[in-house]
Amino acid sequence: MILYAISFSFIASTIENHSMPIVFSFTIAGIFYAINVTWLAAIYVYTAILVNERIQIYKEELPTFSNYGILLQEIIRLRDNIHHINHLSSAAMLTKTLTNGLMMATCICTFDHQLNTPKIGWLPVISTLTYLIPMFIDLSASCMASQWMHKEMGDFVHAIQERIALANIFRVHYNNYYKSHPERKQLINTNHNNLIMTGLRPIINDGEYHCLEQICMMHDSFYFTVMDTFDLKNLFMLSLASYVLSYAILLIQTRDSHIRFESIQ
Repeated sequence: MILYAISFSFIASTIENHSMPIVFSFTIAGIFYAINVTWLAAIYVYTAILVNERIQIYKEELPTFSNYGILLQEIIRLRDNIHHINHLSSAAMLTKTLTNGLMMATCICTFDHQLNTPKIGWLPVISTLTYLIPMFIDLSASCMASQWMHKEMGDFVHAIQERIALANIFRVHYNNYYKSHPERKQLINTNHNNLIMTGLRPIINDGEYHCLEQICMMHDSFYFTVMDTFDLKNLFMLSLASYVLSYAILLIQTRDSHIRFESIQ
């Protein structure tokens, strides 16, 4: 918001015979414009924070969680909420991605023109930069929030996999130690209850294993998506940067060709 407001104030300063009321009006307009274009990124960041906090709680409670079926239901609820947000915001995010990409390419072309124009002054150059930077930050924030949420879920899946491995190792040792001697069979239930009371939660039955397996399979569902076609992640920003630079180069070449044609005329 601050960068957009500064950009609009610099744009107002480039107007001939500008006055403080005009600059102030442009600054206020920049603030309202920033609110209008950054609300989607704010929703993504806020949602990612809430989801990550919930996943961290589940990760801390995983060793002593009493029922992994309930844990699976909670993760399904989180996944469905993310899917609902994607359904509501996909069209807006697609429009925002396309328009911001075109505007960033236009800013790059304008910036190149300003640098190659003698005696143009520094205010137009700064206004172009301060308008370009927040657009890039806006899209980057959305992608980083999505990637952050996916990474947090990945850490949770890693913790689940470690829990399954340890439980399987302990199950083999448990069966070999207690069931191999008739005298120890009487101590199975007592020792199992003591281990659960101490928070180790070592035994995982087949039903619980399938619940944890289903949670691991939902890892890729923890992304913000656009129209169910692509995920918002770091790779998307690389693709967007390639698209913006390619279009900016095309604009610069078209502008130079037009200038040469006019000079020939």
